[in-house]
Amino acid sequence: MTEIDLETKMSFLIKRLSSSRQELEDIQETFTKTSKEISGLYLKKYPNKKEINQKETEIEPKKEKYIDPQLKKLFKKISIKSHPDKLLFLDDEREANYREELFHKARQALQNNDIFSMIDVAKELKIKTPPITETQLKKVEDEIKDIKNKIYEIESTAVWHWFLCTDAEERKQMLSKIFELMHVYYTGA
Repeated sequence: MTEIDLETKMSFLIKRLSSSRQELEDIQETFTKTSKEISGLYLKKYPNKKEINQKETEIEPKKEKYIDPQLKKLFKKISIKSHPDKLLFLDDEREANYREELFHKARQALQNNDIFSMIDVAKELKIKTPPITETQLKKVEDEIKDIKNKIYEIESTAVWHWFLCTDAEERKQMLSKIFELMHVYYTGA
């Protein structure tokens, strides 16, 4: 593939990755709210049951994470155009806020070692990005597939089907089945 083809494909994939991430975030948020609603309904129907809590997780010590040098270099270029301290003398407040938002997005990308989000920010600021490689393209494609799989997993759950169901009687039946599954899960019976 030529460099232009790689750039064009990467640009397309970054947009798709961004929208896929947003879709997953929205679906996860809705799923969490719906799960809490069902848990509340379960506790209302079975008040003698213990409070349903998420499993406690231990806090793991932070490990030093490898950050791609190419990513660090790109972040420095972005910082020059978007760091809040560099924006103090910018007259256009909307532009300053926009650039500061981009800076925070770039910092998040750096922390997550996410070259694709960093490239997206760089392009917004009209900063030349390093040449795209086939390996980077493959990585974006793989992340998009992973996100689609996570979305599919959520959309395959009874909770999600209950959320989308519009028929009141069908919802009631589904909720009853979900409660049965919850009872088995929480009591082992």
